[in-house]
Amino acid sequence: MNYDIDATHDATEHDPFIAANDDPFIAANKTVSVQTKAKSRNWFLLRWLIVACILSTIAVRSLYEKSKAPRIKANVTRAKNVSWEIKYGRKKVPEWESWDDVSAGQCTIPRGKKKFNETNFLRSSSEHDQKIAFLFILTDSLHFQKLWSKYFENVDSEHYQVFVHFSAGKGFMNVTFPYTVVPTVESSWCEIVGVLKQLLNFAYKDTRISGAYTISASCVPIRPFKEVQKILQPRVISRFFFSNPKFTKAQTWAYYSRDAMAAARTTVIPTRYGCKEEFWNADVAAKVRAIHRRSTFDCWDYNSLVSQTNEQYENVRHYVVTFKTLGENLLSQLYDSGETLFLRKVIYSQDVENRLLKVV
Repeated sequence: MNYDIDATHDATEHDPFIAANDDPFIAANKTVSVQTKAKSRNWFLLRWLIVACILSTIAVRSLYEKSKAPRIKANVTRAKNVSWEIKYGRKKVPEWESWDDVSAGQCTIPRGKKKFNETNFLRSSSEHDQKIAFLFILTDSLHFQKLWSKYFENVDSEHYQVFVHFSAGKGFMNVTFPYTVVPTVESSWCEIVGVLKQLLNFAYKDTRISGAYTISASCVPIRPFKEVQKILQPRVISRFFFSNPKFTKAQTWAYYSRDAMAAARTTVIPTRYGCKEEFWNADVAAKVRAIHRRSTFDCWDYNSLVSQTNEQYENVRHYVVTFKTLGENLLSQLYDSGETLFLRKVIYSQDVENRLLKVV
């Protein structure tokens, strides 16, 4: 009996684990440690809960502000009212032929297309002498200055007016035709809606201007002014080139009739990702009488253009085409289309300019 008691006592005395658990001071310290860790964890969770609440509040407020923006409402309205047959307060636009390539390349040369019945949009004979405004969007100078001087050479200044915006803040054009420089507004790549609104506002002030056409530094005319005037001026209708069948994007280079110029003054700048001016142009077109036309030709599909013309061109970034030379097939096909007025992305050279001087 005594042996068992001694054995038990010895085991307890020499076993530190058993001794520690029997020590009330150590046990109390362990309880305090557990409570401290629990408080620390609770504070950590509380901080994260506060942060989550703040972020949720910001997100909800942002969504609420977006829901109040008129831009969203405009998008819904346009999506419901604009289709291949545009019924947005204008005559129906007919279905278009296959030339209307809505792929990313947008490179099919217009040909064999149905003629749009524009008789309902003809101006009265007394309005035919109104002016066309040409809106030049430049950095600091104009390419092909001799060509553009020849283009306006024998044209009465009562039939046209040129407005110029220099994004560099200042610039100079050595040309023979009169022009007006508008104050520079801030702009950048795919952010030129402010420039368009500035130019259109100045043009709209002249009540004799019946429409305005946007021109870039790399644009060249491929038919004489009188032919362009005959196509544009007798009609109270705008010409936009849309890049998809839903009419949500339109090329920057377009012809704005006077009602489109007025609509552009109040059309808000879109907030969607991408080239703002393309979405903005589509919003303007949705408010007025407009037709779908490839009036300014450029190409984003090298192989497509080569297959159509059997001519070689400059291939930039695998898809963008720039024109260092102008083949006879390209010029003749664009001219014969009856609708293309200007060619864009033409690289300046004296040879190209001399070639085009014979055209205009």
